[in-house]
Amino acid sequence: MAHGQTTTIRTEDGFLATGGRSQRTWRLTVDNDVTARLDPRADTGGVRLDGSVTRVPVAGLGGGVYAFVVAGWADEGEARRPIAVGARFRLRGPPLALSHTEAVERVDHSGATVTVDADPGLGDPVTYVLSCTRRAADARQMLPEEAVTNPPVRNLLAAYDPAVEEVVLHTRRHPAYPNPVLGPVTMRDTGFEIRIRGETNTSE
Repeated sequence: MAHGQTTTIRTEDGFLATGGRSQRTWRLTVDNDVTARLDPRADTGGVRLDGSVTRVPVAGLGGGVYAFVVAGWADEGEARRPIAVGARFRLRGPPLALSHTEAVERVDHSGATVTVDADPGLGDPVTYVLSCTRRAADARQMLPEEAVTNPPVRNLLAAYDPAVEEVVLHTRRHPAYPNPVLGPVTMRDTGFEIRIRGETNTSE
């Protein structure tokens, strides 16, 4: 797991190329052990990249190449011109492995089914079902780094075992959660189907 690593992102060249007069440096600290940052039940909240913020804690990354991008604007008279600067960086370590969020209360293996109970504290009850399928041509390609930011998908995939036929997740539609990912999904060359139990499935 890539954690406790720190990388410095310098944007001097980007600002100079866009006519800016100032320089800024952000320091990213990657710590995948701090799962609370990815759980809406936590009070930590997000990080605003403005003012004097120069240290940015990041979770949900594994070994590989990533990009850090800052978007803003440049004043041109009475108008503002949108600009963005970015930098690539590499983290050493194994690929990201998915783990359950802190909302998970129980994981039960029974025959060909894994049942997960997760209570984020708010929202209407909902049941998601994940099953392994053949890779569909129209499947959404999803990275683990995307799945880790979507608690329902993360908890489904974290409980998946090639020896089972389906994973059933009983949870709630927390208002802070992103929209559910439904339909055919491909991750790391494995095809899945995600649906809501009791509803007709449609892809995003």
